[in-house]
Amino acid sequence: MLGHWTCERHRCLLGRFEPIEYRPIETPRSPTLIPARPEAYRRNPSVVDVRLPKTRGIPHSGLRLSVLADMLQSLAGRDLLLLMGSEVANSVIFDLTGSGRLWNAVWYGPGRVPRGPPEIEHPLGDIKTRISAAYFASFLWEILFDHRAADFPGRRSVLDDTGSLLRPLMNRWPQGDRLRFRDAFAWQQS
Repeated sequence: MLGHWTCERHRCLLGRFEPIEYRPIETPRSPTLIPARPEAYRRNPSVVDVRLPKTRGIPHSGLRLSVLADMLQSLAGRDLLLLMGSEVANSVIFDLTGSGRLWNAVWYGPGRVPRGPPEIEHPLGDIKTRISAAYFASFLWEILFDHRAADFPGRRSVLDDTGSLLRPLMNRWPQGDRLRFRDAFAWQQS
């Protein structure tokens, strides 16, 4: 399962790519007992350090791949991921972190116009946007469907905002997903 979440070259997890590029090692004419170490020749400009945002007053262990894998198996989970990377989720992000996102930290379409679901199905965005969206979506998924999830300040507001953003998308979901979300929101509101 982790094969889908690792890079092919280093087998490292999302956001943990090697920041140095190495020159290929030329094969020596005569074999040696100690293999040559590749020469680091430049910092890889396409690699960025992705730090997960801190949630205020909310215990959260980070991006859990098991939750993300469960979430992405349903259309509802994929829509939640699209939603959390879009500009319309800025109020939810603010409630969770206490700070807003920059204009370039959301999904966009052609012409760098910010877009969200349902009009965007193949979002454009950098690795930070993708990991941040996965982080927040998996957090909300866990809060909705794990009855052991901790209570946190502003939980009702976050769930109300999330529910109001997801409701317009629910008509395209299979009935099982609609019922699952209806039950989760009903449990959370009690």
